[in-house]
Parts: sequence; C-alpha cells; structure tokens
Amino acid sequence: MLVACSPDPVEQPAELDARADAQTDTLAESVSPITLTLTDGGDGPWTLDIAIDGPDMDGSEIDWSGSSPVFFSRSNGDYRVARYAAQDDGVKLARIGGFDTLIFDENVRAARFAVTPFSGNIRADYTPFIPFSDGGVALFTGQFELLPATDTAAIEGLGGRLSNWSGEQRPIPLTLRSDRSMLVDGRRQSGETTVMVDGGGEYIYFGTADLVEGEYFVGVIDPGLPAWIREDFDDTLGTIFTALEERFGYGLPDRATILFAYRGDDMQGLSNKGGALPGNVLALETAGTALRQPSDAVTGYFQFFFAHEAAHLFQQASGKSLGNQDAAWIHEGHASAVAYRLLVEQGLQTREAYEVRLAEAFNRCAAELNGRALSETLYTGYIGAYDCGEIIAVASDAALPDHDLYDLWANMVSIGDDPNRYDAEDYFAALQALGASEPIVGALRVLTTETLPDADAALRGLLSAVDLDFVVSDGRVSRIAMAE
Repeated sequence: MLVACSPDPVEQPAELDARADAQTDTLAESVSPITLTLTDGGDGPWTLDIAIDGPDMDGSEIDWSGSSPVFFSRSNGDYRVARYAAQDDGVKLARIGGFDTLIFDENVRAARFAVTPFSGNIRADYTPFIPFSDGGVALFTGQFELLPATDTAAIEGLGGRLSNWSGEQRPIPLTLRSDRSMLVDGRRQSGETTVMVDGGGEYIYFGTADLVEGEYFVGVIDPGLPAWIREDFDDTLGTIFTALEERFGYGLPDRATILFAYRGDDMQGLSNKGGALPGNVLALETAGTALRQPSDAVTGYFQFFFAHEAAHLFQQASGKSLGNQDAAWIHEGHASAVAYRLLVEQGLQTREAYEVRLAEAFNRCAAELNGRALSETLYTGYIGAYDCGEIIAVASDAALPDHDLYDLWANMVSIGDDPNRYDAEDYFAALQALGASEPIVGALRVLTTETLPDADAALRGLLSAVDLDFVVSDGRVSRIAMAE
C-alpha cells in the first residue's frame, strides 16, 4: 500500500467550514463552554478531563442544565468505545448514527476518561496517536473536537453525514499536560500548554528525540528510521523549501515542523500515510519491508511526498483555501505538478522517469473518469484529485505561453470577492487572465464538470490542444513530454 498524500478530507459541516479561517482574536471572543484537559499517560492510558463551564452551547437551542449530548466530529474508525473508559458515573460513550457520542446524566457537567492511545489506520482521517520507535508519540489534536446536539435523536438524524449538522461550533481549548517535552509550533515546551481545537487539527510531538533544524524547518526524524533514508535528508528538504520560496515569491510565516515516524518493517511492501496540517506541520508515518534495503524508488517517493506537502504549505501561506471539495483537483493537482517538476529541475529525479510516471497518472485518470463526472471521483478515492488534478495542472501550465503554475496560483488567489476562499471559477478566470485561449479553458470546464463518455479521448484531446506531445503504445499513453 502506498498513500501519496494526506487522507481524504474529512467532511465538514457548512457552519464549521465557513469559520475555518477565523483569526486568533476571533477565536478568543467565541470560546466554547467546553474545556478539555489531556494528561500524558506515557506507556499507559492518558487522562481526558471534560468540563462544561458555560450555561449553553449556542445561546438558544441547547440548555446545559439538562442532559444534552455532544459528539466527536471525527468519528471514523469506531475505536473510542473500546479505548475510552469512563472514570465517573453520570456519563457514557456510545456509537450513535455513526458518531461517537457522550451522553450525560441530568445536571452532570464534567467527566473523566482513561484513553488508551489508538494508532491504527483510519480511512479518510489522520492517525490519532503516531508512535515513534524510541517511545515518543505525535498526538493529533483534531480527534478531540466535540459538537453539540439537542438530543441523541438529532445525532441519529444526521444520517452519518457531518455536513447535515448546522449548529454553532466554537473553538475548544485543549490543555496538554506532560512530563515529557512537547513540540508545539516548532518550539519545545514543557509542563503544560493550551491549543485550540477548531475544526482542523495539528500534530504535537511528545518525547525526547533530537530536533533536526534547517533554515526553513524544524522537526523530529524517528531515530529508528533506516540510516539510508536519513542520508541527505536535511539537504533534500533544504533544496525543496529553498526552491519553493523562490518560485512562489514568498516564504512561510513560520518554519515548517517535520514529523517523520518509523513504524517498523513487519508489514509487507511499503506503507505511508501523512500530509500537511495547520501550523505548518508535515507529518509522515512509514513502515514496511521495502525500507530494509536502499531503494531509489523509495527515496524518490519520499522526495515527492515532501515536495508535494511543502507545496501545500506555500499554497496555504497565500492566504486563501479551497472553498468547495468538488474542486479538490485544484490544490492537489497543482501540488503534484509543482513537486514533480521541481524535483526534475533540481536534479533529484530524471526527466525520463517523470514523463513515464505522468503517463501512468494519465491512464489512471482516464479509467477512473470514464463515464463519470470528476466531482463523483473526489469522494471515492485519490485518483480524481491527484492524478486527474495533475493532468489538469500540467495542461494548464502548457496553456500559458508566458507564465507558469506559480503565476497561476498567485493570480487565482487574487481574483474573486471572497477574501478567504478560492474556487473553480477563480481558477478558470486566472487561466484566461494569463493568456490561456477560450477553447482550452472551455475544454477544462467540460473535463471538470461534465460526465465524459470517453475520458481517454477527451484527455488526449486536451494534451493535443496545449501542444503536449505524447507517445501511445499498445493503445495506451506511455509517455507525456514535459513542457518546456
């Protein structure tokens, strides 16, 4: 199994999605009456204390003098019932309508749970606790987000879809206590620190591993990671971040935090999971027998992973984020196209290998898209956002005679009335503003919005329209020339 980027985005309710870009001062003004305290348990269970300090959750609908429940917004995996042990009477955790739900007795306003860390794979979400081989652990704070409901029937009524929830979510303060050093926002802290849980989530490392520091990043590289992977790691990251800063034309507001965990070589093949998270964090956990011996293919994968995810950090630093999941092809495709071209330009990977790999992405996209609309593929796997997105990005790049993908991103985030979000219309408007012809923009609109009865033909037509040469062998595209 090889996972190239972050998990599929967790579905977000409309209200929460609209608040995702709130600034710190706004958060302080709208803090939830729920407060959480998590105490590091080391090798044993951690302790989670939940306190409900305010009179209500949203000022009107939910009266906390009663027994209104709260539920965990991130409930994929169904692991909490077995991992959370209530330490007090008056509260229980139950699985309701696909959501892990806390149900309180009348007038109960506090609860304590012993939490046994869960480090298994969760589809479409981040690993709650990522173990490091030396005993350290990276904690994903998003696992503790709680949302209010009037009663359990209202949670059942969501039909298992978070987007059906329409309440008010206020950022929840989460206080972390530990005898171990904590890495928060790229800085070591000890004793106690408080972070806000507000719809996303970040990773915080607990442990004593040495920090790896560069001009653009600070982080923890698992000391158990095979030496051949660690070789030149610092230089490679420095090359990637330096090149991205030069090409985007701006730096990150803070150094990136890199967390690279090694989970052993018992699993056959290669397993990777990770992504870019708020707070300029890049997290990766890797495992498998493929890591036992030096491999150019594995080295190339890690180079791509960090280049792709670093590109996401620079995208985020532009000040806008995606407004609609139906257009996830924009940022994922852009990041892949930028990453692979950067690796070729920096001499880290060969042009020939890139052109063959791009053809493989083309064929996966054509198969996935045949008889379907692109938006349909974005919720069922990675191919629509990543492979199809990359082909769209590469074609967009070739369609701009005097500009490149960095110019396209800068123009896209400068267009539109929404100061925080971009969408597909902004993308197409930026293409036209930078010189792409109307027929090509029209073809991209069709590709991204309509059902394609013959996706392979449509995609070949797009390559021809933007003058990208390609080779066909045995009826399949076997190589796509890199645009000059």
